[in-house]
Amino acid sequence: MISDFSTRTRTDKAYRLGCNIDHLGESEYDAWLINYPNPPGSDNFAFTDPLNLPERVEFEAIGSMLDKIDYMYTDSGWPIMSKRMLDTLLSVGTFPHRAYPVVMINASAVIDPKTKNFVFPRTENHNYVAVHLTEHLDSFDFENSLFTRGTFNPDVIDYIEWLVLKEPETGFPSLFTIEPISTRLFVSAEARAALEAANIQEIDFSHVEDETVA
Repeated sequence: MISDFSTRTRTDKAYRLGCNIDHLGESEYDAWLINYPNPPGSDNFAFTDPLNLPERVEFEAIGSMLDKIDYMYTDSGWPIMSKRMLDTLLSVGTFPHRAYPVVMINASAVIDPKTKNFVFPRTENHNYVAVHLTEHLDSFDFENSLFTRGTFNPDVIDYIEWLVLKEPETGFPSLFTIEPISTRLFVSAEARAALEAANIQEIDFSHVEDETVA
């Protein structure tokens, strides 16, 4: 059943942060995790515990897009952003996090001028980090949100028709997530304005209330 939300008010104090994938074309991702010993997502960025990542985390990336994209869409599901994007968020205000350096390996083919064959030069880009939030806000407004709990585990939220956040007394951090949907990233209105002013590329904002899948 579709609810009528026409009389409800949307917040202008926080926004959902996502990747803009319009540039991908026929490619499925911007980058692929290539040296992780377990399937992507095994060390879940949705939890606050320290992550057991390799000392060197490598992604294979479309070389022509490197440094043109600030928020990478990858098969890992991790928040991968340029150092410039992270610095912009931190310029608005600090937030509890860890930043894990990642290496982007250029996967683009070029033609060898001598042999006229395609080759794949192994060039590395060190301008990106995986951002892990180490605290989650207790801001899910259970009273005013419309949502469906898990059939087998009522602590799990399966579906959200309308999400309402409770604003902390100190205001929303520049980057944050909330329990119990800690896979979703949000930014404050001030952070959104700063990201747009800095011309951070391939980010997408949506209303907090428009969440549908937890």
